Formats: sequence, structure tokens, C-alpha cells
Amino acid sequence: MNCRSTVFLMAIMLISATAAEWPGCKFQCTAKDVVVERAYLGDASGNPLQPCSQGAASSAYIWITITNRASAPRYNLVLLADLVINGDLERIERCVLDVLEGKSTRSFPIYKIEWNCGEELRIKDVILSWETSGAKACDISRMKCGERTTQCYAYPEMRVDIPLSAGFGYKASCRSVNLIDLTRGGAAPYTYDWDLGDGSRSSAANPVHAYSRPGRYLVTQNVTDSKGRSARSSSLIIIEGCSCEIDGPEVACEESVQRYTANATGREYIWMLDGREIGRGESVEISWSESGAGIHELRLIAANISCVKEIRVIPKPEIFISFVEE
Repeated sequence: MNCRSTVFLMAIMLISATAAEWPGCKFQCTAKDVVVERAYLGDASGNPLQPCSQGAASSAYIWITITNRASAPRYNLVLLADLVINGDLERIERCVLDVLEGKSTRSFPIYKIEWNCGEELRIKDVILSWETSGAKACDISRMKCGERTTQCYAYPEMRVDIPLSAGFGYKASCRSVNLIDLTRGGAAPYTYDWDLGDGSRSSAANPVHAYSRPGRYLVTQNVTDSKGRSARSSSLIIIEGCSCEIDGPEVACEESVQRYTANATGREYIWMLDGREIGRGESVEISWSESGAGIHELRLIAANISCVKEIRVIPKPEIFISFVEE
């Protein structure tokens, strides 16, 4: 490579190095003297939101807490991040402080949001940059990549702390119900107190309960987080009765093949013949020549119930051939 080629290559490298435009700077963040401690959802004064009912709409602010671990002040703090709301990205690009005194912690709002209780919020690709000297007021309009190469802090993703909210779903089959915890926010771990609506209670996160009869039951979930904050959710659940029948012939010939079909509550079925499993699904075919003549017990297991059908298998007729002498 001659001198002219070397100069040309250096010029290309220089252009590439300075071509990055704000805010797409190639930050190399290694400093840890200023850090983002947490992000949380609060009111206009910075108070964390209180426990709420899932789905309830409210106006709120995303606050962040920043700590300067150094003894000296840090100046012109600029925050870049992507806020993830239900899969959508919102760019955050703003000056947050003119100066952060040494050995101090400050919290301040960075984004106003219309929020539905229970929605999870995340902040991705967090970059906080600052100057170690200077007294200029923070102004995002003046920012250039070259001006923000002093020190910065980076974090790939952080969760926004949201208030505690109770909630649950359920799956019912026959007279049994599986309650599914949908608690959000607060400070895990949680403790639970369920009122199952029939005088029974449970402290499990996802209790399974069998009711003695069909009906409508008001189920209430009480949740307490590790900081003693509580939330409640109630829902009316419907428990249906059970049914189990086997459709198919009660009498069969030993040489025949018969199909038997489930007419029962549930979606998963197990078929048993004389105590052994012979199939799964809505129907089963039985070749009676394999079981032989006699009385056989066909059992269907569906959900948490089962039913039985007794089937009489008739032996195949015997054929006798006799010869008569004349």
C-alpha cells in the first residue's frame, strides 16, 4: 500500500467515525459512577401508584431513580431508551438533569402514559450519558455524538415497577375447577387467600377445587405481596353438572367388530376393557374375537368421572357336519 492509498483509507475511516448522528451514537459505556437504580409507575408527585383493579384506566408517569456514586457532581445527564408498551416501542430521548450532586440520589418523571392496570411495562436499551465538568444547562437540541463521548451507563432492559393488582382465570370441567392466578406488579413473592364460594378456602397460588353440586359460585382472591400491600379480585364462576354415557351395542357377536362412542363431559377420554386400557379419544373399535364370548366391562374415563357399560358377547355358532349311511 502506497502513501496515497494510506491517506485515502484514513480519510474513509475518519468520515465513518464521524458519520454517526444523534442519537445513533456508538456508545461504549463502561462507567458505573452514575447508575439507574429503578423505574416505577407513579403519580405526578412521584408517589408510587396504589394497588388497583386490573383493566382500570389511569393517567400515570414513569419515574426513574438515578444515583451518583462519585463524590463530584455530574452534569448534563441525557437519557436514551425505548419504552415497550404492549409490544409497541416509544423512543425516550431527553435531558433529565442539569446537575446531579455527588453521593446523591434523585427521582424524576421521564414519560406520561395512559395506563391500564395490570399492563406490564419495560424499558430497553437504556443509555444514560453525562459530563464530568461544565455548567451549561442540559439541552437536547445541542447534542452531537462527539459531545457525549465522556462517560455513560448502559443497561439492556429493565422492568418498570407497577402497582399490585389481583386477578385470575379459571378452567372448569364437570364439578372441578382449576383457578389460574394472574396477579401482576407489587413485590413478589405473594401470599394468597381464596374464598371459593362454597365455604371452602385455599392458600395455593393456583388451587384446584371440586364442588359438591353444579351452580354459580362467587370466588374471591385476596393477594398480599412481600411488602404487605393487598389487592382483591372477585368473579362469578359457573360449575356445570357431569354426564357420562357410552353409545354402542350392549350385545355383540364374537366374530364382530363394534364401535363405541363417548357421550360425556370433558375433552380427553380413556377407554378400559376388563381393567386394561385399549384406547384414547372420542371413540374406540373393539374386535370381540380377541376378547372372546362372555360378559365384558367397558369403562370410559372422562374428566373426573367415569361410566361403565356391560357388554354380552355371544359365542360364534358351532357348525356340525354329520354323514348318514344308507
